[in-house]
Amino acid sequence: MIGSAAVIMTIEFLALMVIMAGMIFSLDRKQSELPDRMDGRIDDLREEMRDCARSLREGMQGMQRDIRVLSSKVEKVDRMQGTLDILVFGERGIPPPVASERAETERQVEETVED
Repeated sequence: MIGSAAVIMTIEFLALMVIMAGMIFSLDRKQSELPDRMDGRIDDLREEMRDCARSLREGMQGMQRDIRVLSSKVEKVDRMQGTLDILVFGERGIPPPVASERAETERQVEETVED
């Protein structure tokens, strides 16, 4: 009887060891999959950030191009305004009411552009 009880206990012990080894193997596999999934998510996030940065760069380049165009237009308007001032007012120069009205208009335009 003692011999059969020892054999049964040994078989139970071995079965328990096999079950424990299987559980450890399964948990280890799940733990190794977690970093792989995290790496995939991080890669997706990096790609999304690159796309955003690329889009931002393109937007900034477009804005810089628009600013250059507007600056050149402002310079042309200033030159035309100077030419008109000479044609209209001649040697007398710009009368004070016209100068103050022009300054007020330019101030309002600058405030509008800043907003």
